[in-house]
Amino acid sequence: MKVLYWTTLCWPDVGGMEVLAMQTLPALRAQGHEFAVVASHGIHSLPDVTEQDGIPIHRFRFREALMANDIKAIFAIQRRIAALKASFAPDLVHFNFSDAAGYFHLRTQKSHPVPTLFTLHSDFADADSGPRTMFGQCLRDANWISAVSQSTLDDVLKMVPEQAPYSSVILNGLKMPVLTPAPLPFEPAHLLCMGRLVPEKGFDVALHAFAALDARFADVRLSIVGDGPSRPMLEELAASLGIGERVTFTGWVQREEVAALINSATIVVIPSRNREPFALVALEAAQMGRPVVATRRGGLQESVADGKSGLLVENENVGAFARAIEFLLEHPERAQAMGQFGYTRAKDTFSLERCATAYSELYQRVGGEEG
Repeated sequence: MKVLYWTTLCWPDVGGMEVLAMQTLPALRAQGHEFAVVASHGIHSLPDVTEQDGIPIHRFRFREALMANDIKAIFAIQRRIAALKASFAPDLVHFNFSDAAGYFHLRTQKSHPVPTLFTLHSDFADADSGPRTMFGQCLRDANWISAVSQSTLDDVLKMVPEQAPYSSVILNGLKMPVLTPAPLPFEPAHLLCMGRLVPEKGFDVALHAFAALDARFADVRLSIVGDGPSRPMLEELAASLGIGERVTFTGWVQREEVAALINSATIVVIPSRNREPFALVALEAAQMGRPVVATRRGGLQESVADGKSGLLVENENVGAFARAIEFLLEHPERAQAMGQFGYTRAKDTFSLERCATAYSELYQRVGGEEG
């Protein structure tokens, strides 16, 4: 089956959705599907058309054209998209977001009308889904809606309940790392946060919780992996809390370094304020046998098995985060057991093979047997 796959960004821009695409598309290609990718230009200076793992990637400046109200650029993008749809002749459009690109998808549908699968990867609980909004139009136009967690799907079906018979959940899956999980370190213990440094990720909560740990844990270290606009504020906060010397801000790391970093941790902390649709870092922690302490919100309640692969606590509750971390540090055997449960669950429930097969079956269901 030929699939036109729309995503926000694509390799070498790397975020959660990009990591999933980098692994899922080759796995689906191995099952016989053919892809062309549509994405926005990211931070790298790249040609409009490149190739990755034998898959062509077509990049556009969607947002820039619309924000500038550049009519010439808007029509040029529409012509390129229409020509791509006509020449590639997909059996299915797999749409993975609803930002500015949604406008161009909807405006070029007549160039090659095919069914659309709309996959939800973001927190849409407070989104405006009115029939005149881009998001609302994408939801109502889709032949099928899938989501990466039941929580995310439930939020959206409150907006478009008529789509419930045409919806399903496909949990994220990733390839298991080659690196073998090491025993959890406790002398000293090492806490790890990972993600974009923005307010909604709640890393300030993690810093306050780290500072609140009992004096018995004065040798514990915390690493914050990632970068973003909140970094200066977080560095200042760490210093003001008197923990600056025990907190390391690594900045962005290469994708191939992630597993080793997680493997050096005792506990992975995910203090997100927002309703994470899934939180890929929770899966990456489980793949390395690391217990997780996370916010009890959204898809984290599905990616983390509370009391089995980690501990879930209330949103922004510094004391609860500190107590959960202390519990695992005080009970190494429980922490190790949670890590092992998460590891087994990652191999079974969140395998790349299961995820790719689920999408392949859905492609056939939505796009038809032909193609």
